[in-house]
Amino acid sequence: KNLSGVNGYKGWQWLFIIDGIITIPVAMIGLSFFPGIPESPKPWWFTQDEYKLSNKRRIRYKIGKAQKIGLDAFKKTLTDWKFYVFGLSYISMLIAWYPTLYFSLWLKAQGTYSVEQINVYPTVQNIINLVTSFFATASAGVISPWKPYMINVAGSSIFTLIMTIYNVPRGAVFFAFYIAGLIGAGSPILFATLNRILKHDQEQKAIIMGSTMSFGFLAFTFVPLGLFPTSESQGAKAAPRWIMGWPAALAFSLLMGVLYILTTYLDNRDRARSGYNENPQDDVVTDDEYDEVEESITSSAASDIQLANLNNAKVKTEVEVKTLQ
Repeated sequence: KNLSGVNGYKGWQWLFIIDGIITIPVAMIGLSFFPGIPESPKPWWFTQDEYKLSNKRRIRYKIGKAQKIGLDAFKKTLTDWKFYVFGLSYISMLIAWYPTLYFSLWLKAQGTYSVEQINVYPTVQNIINLVTSFFATASAGVISPWKPYMINVAGSSIFTLIMTIYNVPRGAVFFAFYIAGLIGAGSPILFATLNRILKHDQEQKAIIMGSTMSFGFLAFTFVPLGLFPTSESQGAKAAPRWIMGWPAALAFSLLMGVLYILTTYLDNRDRARSGYNENPQDDVVTDDEYDEVEESITSSAASDIQLANLNNAKVKTEVEVKTLQ
C-alpha cells in the first residue's frame, strides 16, 4: 500500500527486498540452534544433564549411528518400497500445493480488486497454513500421524474440487483458497514419518530423504509448466482457469491420501514382521549402560583418528621415499 515508488522501487521489488532481509536472522537462528545429528557434540543451549538424557533416549529407541554410504546402501534402498512411496508422495504433495500460490491471479482476473487487496487477501491462507502446521505436527506426536495428515488431504481435495468446477460463487472461491491452507500439515508430517520409520538406518534415510526432496522439486520445477501455465496465449489452459491443471491437482491430492495410508500399512507390516516395539516403556537405559555405550563411541572415534594418523604417516613416508629415489 505504501512502499510502491519509494526510492524508485516498485511494490513487488520492495517485497523481494523485505523477504531477503527476513532470511538473514532466520539463517542465523538455524545456525545457532539446530542441534545436529544424534552423535553431534552437545549444543550450547543444552545442559550436560539434558544432553545425557537425550542420548539415553537415542540409545533406548535404538536410533542408528550414521555410517559411510556405500553401494550396498543404494542397492538396499532401490529395492525398498520406501524409496518409491515417499518420493511419489512428495511429488503429489508439491503438485497439489502449487496452485495455492496463485490466489492473486484469480483476484486480478476479476478486475474488481485493488492492488492492496490482491496482496492482502492471500495472506489469510498463509495464516491458516501456519496454524495448521503447528497444531497438526504437535498432535502427530500423540495420536496416529495419518489422522492429522488427512487434514492436509481434505483441505487440498476440497480446494481443487471447487476450482475444477470453477464456475462457482466468489465466496466459494475464497473458501477454496483459504481451506487450501490446511495443506500446511502435509510436509512436516511426511518427513517426520520418514525420519521415524528409518531411524534405525541412517544411510538409507539419507538417500531417501535426499532423493525424495530432489525428485519432488524437480517435478515442482517442470510439471507446472505444462499443467499451470500463466500466459494468456494458452487460453483456458492458463491461469486462473487451468482447465487441465485443476483436475490434475485434484488427482494428486487424492493420491497423497492413498500413498500415506499405504505407507502406514507397509510400515505396520514391517514392524509386525520384525517384532519391533515402538514404545519400549520397560527398556530403560541406566547410567552404567549409557557410560558403556558412550565409551564405545568415544573409543570408536579415537580409533578413527588413530587410523587417519597412520594413513597420513604412511602417505608421508611414501612421499619421502619417492623424493629420495
